[in-house]
Amino acid sequence: MLNHMKWVTKSSSSISQENKIRAADGRPLMNPNLKHKNIKFICEFGGVARKKSKGLRTHLSYSTWKIECPAMLHLVAHTTDSLTVEALHETHAGHGLTEEETDVMPENRKLHPDDQSQLNALLDGKVKPSLIKPLLADMKSGAMNARDIANYRAKRQKENRGGRTEVEMLQDTLVDIQEADPSAYIYLKKDSSDNLQVLFIQTSCMKENVKKYGTVILMDHTYKIDKNGMPVAIVLVVDGEGLGRVVGLAYVANEKSTVASVLDAFRSSIGDEVAEAIKTVVIDKDYSEAGAIAQVFPNVSIQLCNFHVANTLNKASSKGSKEVRRILEDLRICAEEDSFNELCNELKECASPKFWAYYEKNWMTCPLAWSFRSKKVAPNLGNNTTNRLENWNGKAKMVKLLLIRDSACVLARPALIVFSPLKVVDVDSSLYDSLKGLLSLVLSREEDVRRVSTAAQVKRRYISNSSDPVVDEMVNHLTWFASDLIMWEKAEAAKAVVRPSTTVTSCDCSHFINYVGLPCRHTIKMRIDEGNSYTCIAIYA
Repeated sequence: MLNHMKWVTKSSSSISQENKIRAADGRPLMNPNLKHKNIKFICEFGGVARKKSKGLRTHLSYSTWKIECPAMLHLVAHTTDSLTVEALHETHAGHGLTEEETDVMPENRKLHPDDQSQLNALLDGKVKPSLIKPLLADMKSGAMNARDIANYRAKRQKENRGGRTEVEMLQDTLVDIQEADPSAYIYLKKDSSDNLQVLFIQTSCMKENVKKYGTVILMDHTYKIDKNGMPVAIVLVVDGEGLGRVVGLAYVANEKSTVASVLDAFRSSIGDEVAEAIKTVVIDKDYSEAGAIAQVFPNVSIQLCNFHVANTLNKASSKGSKEVRRILEDLRICAEEDSFNELCNELKECASPKFWAYYEKNWMTCPLAWSFRSKKVAPNLGNNTTNRLENWNGKAKMVKLLLIRDSACVLARPALIVFSPLKVVDVDSSLYDSLKGLLSLVLSREEDVRRVSTAAQVKRRYISNSSDPVVDEMVNHLTWFASDLIMWEKAEAAKAVVRPSTTVTSCDCSHFINYVGLPCRHTIKMRIDEGNSYTCIAIYA
């Protein structure tokens, strides 16, 4: 059967060393072209699976390529002129035999040196990177991916841009995106003077990701990032491993007046059925955003970023006492209704009449969820702040010179939507360059995720020095992100007090609700006390 597995040397002894011994003994020399007196080949995924690390720290998360595949070939030179098959095991086990699986191996990511001229010819023929990749692979050029090809293409396209205007370049860019991905959604809105107000783009892969994981949205806006003075907004998702994914982007003329238009475009792209599945939107504290959200997504819970709430309250209470600031901090992280009301009474007693009036008007009756108490009514996957957006901000600032990559190859597995603008290029950049730079960042991340995902399907996971069979089962059925959350909650379960409403499959605590039913310390404690397994595998079996 044809397969793409690579054999690696497990052990060997050389002919040259054997001939030295034979020469010393006066025996006939062996044919030096044989190279080896004894050599054993095994599958790349062969070898004993590791259970422990060499480090001193325990209970750290690792993964290994060694998954005990039994495939092997053992050759021995019994005569001076030939090698004999001493042992052969042709059957692989524990992994597939696909080219994609070997492609993610570190040693298989090199480009063949003779492919440069071939690549130039294909690019001159306007062949897209997504189509060039398999052609190069057939020519045995290693694991060169679409991103590598697009990087090379970017330089050539910049040289060949010619005298086209920036508007023409933007039009060509949008045409390229649509041709590469006919199902991509591109929305343009202009004012009465034909000035661009909104440019929203969502690829077909992005739409599928929202459909599968669109439970929570984070929203924000940032400053102008290109010479046209347009802010840029990115729609992200966070997958089961806790990694961010881009599932849409928008350039807007004004972040306040165009929020509703962007959200309308987003909803039109994903469809009403998917839109109704969105439960939560997290924003900083922009009431123009909140109003637009309520208009386009009337049934969602709007939650405020804890960091922005803290800044707002700290500024408002800057002239107040330390006790007032302490109570305000406790109010933000308070998750229980009774405790929240007690803290409000304390604040009323020690705050000035002016500050209490401010608090009562702006926070007591605030329809937006700003404390853990009001946030626990809907999931947020632990995103009590918009800090995940800052991670993308940092990465986006590094792509000034990465201008063109294939936007149609975006592949993602999201679990959380994030709507966030990013500074992808400097203020001297044209809109089409900014768009290409941002798409290059998206593609880079998504290809990394695809490779990590493929590797995770093959590699066997383990927790260093752990003897708990439930942990071994859990880390090989769940993502690291989910496994870490469960193990954290299990560690806290010993000192937890079971809540009155807790059952073995449900709880009304913040963790259980925010993580969409992932086992909390209360459900884990109840299950352990009853002699049951504590993992969600067992809970939902």
